[in-house]
Amino acid sequence: MKFKSIAVPVLLIITGLAFGTICLRHIYIHYRWLHIKEHVAALVENKQYSQALPLLDNMQKMRSSSYWVYETRAWCLSRHSEISPEIQRNVDMAIRLDPTNATWAYYLRGKMLFDYDGEKAIASFSKIISATAPATIKCDAYFQRATLYGRGSNYPAAIADTTRALEINPQQAGTLALRAYLYYCTSNYTAAENDFQRAIDIEPTNPTAIIVRGMMTNLPPTSAMQFNKE
Repeated sequence: MKFKSIAVPVLLIITGLAFGTICLRHIYIHYRWLHIKEHVAALVENKQYSQALPLLDNMQKMRSSSYWVYETRAWCLSRHSEISPEIQRNVDMAIRLDPTNATWAYYLRGKMLFDYDGEKAIASFSKIISATAPATIKCDAYFQRATLYGRGSNYPAAIADTTRALEINPQQAGTLALRAYLYYCTSNYTAAENDFQRAIDIEPTNPTAIIVRGMMTNLPPTSAMQFNKE
């Protein structure tokens, strides 16, 4: 009886110590994970993607349920290579873990689907546009979606998206050139000329502007651009 009266408190103390040790370990891992996350975010911001990848692998081992790790890992991998199955796996996992906040993952999914499934790519870019995303990525999402709308001859929607992108960054020569072509497709030649001229004033060698110039053929004889062909 005396043994039992001693054993019970001792057992409770041992159990409490074990539980406390487990709690302390989880707290340590949590704050360690947050510290690494801050470091990784700084590396990504400075475009040091190679240095970020090993840290992301460690974070994944520490917490496998974080969409942020999969999303950031996919982004870092995409900076060094073409879209690969590994990138796609990380993108899919990020979206599966958090369909609401995986902004960069939706962006990468849109890029992956761009040439294969326009409707799904538009849906991915639309997720970014409706989310709280950085201005730069939202601006490019408008540009990408506008390109897809234009490819499907939905010119009003495409023009609306390029206009929204230019509201974010008015100095985007490629977006101005794209909107010039969209205006050209709707026979709004004056607006097309104005946008194209603005585009080449900002960046004369912009690749989109060069492509668009070759596509805008058969302008009316009164068009000033008829006399400025290379």
